[in-house]
Amino acid sequence: MRSHRVHDDFSDRWSHAKEDFDRTLNHKRSKVTVTFVELDDTTPVHGPETEVIGQLACSDFLTLLNPRDREVVVVLRSGVTSLTDVGKILGYSSHSAVSKRLARIRDQAARFFDQN
Repeated sequence: MRSHRVHDDFSDRWSHAKEDFDRTLNHKRSKVTVTFVELDDTTPVHGPETEVIGQLACSDFLTLLNPRDREVVVVLRSGVTSLTDVGKILGYSSHSAVSKRLARIRDQAARFFDQN
């Protein structure tokens, strides 16, 4: 009888056997949880229009920045990912100045995109 158990075999009280049954039935200790989400037709998908709108929003934001901050953003968008490399390209002695400018740019971007 112990090999083919169902929920009705256990009482309402907690027990180790009931907990083990729950774990095996519901896979509670599995490391990866997988969820499937069905996309309907109304879900926005990345397309050409969203790319154009994103470029317009980015160019509007770039016009608000001063020239030095704009250079940092342009270098980062060109594919350089290391702040040290950005600093070398722009002539800074260390990455510290670039990270300070980037923090300032992030603050300005948060304010700009929250308004729009």
